[in-house]
Amino acid sequence: MTAPMVILALLAVGIGVYPEPLMQVIRTAAAAVLGGGGGV
Repeated sequence: MTAPMVILALLAVGIGVYPEPLMQVIRTAAAAVLGGGGGV
């Protein structure tokens, strides 16, 4: 029961400290859904 909480906490801290890889994935997905409209 503790392991999932520890993993989630580490992921939250990791994404907070270094968010760029996740943001790149989100930008790519948003461009695909919105038709590649660019300005994001």
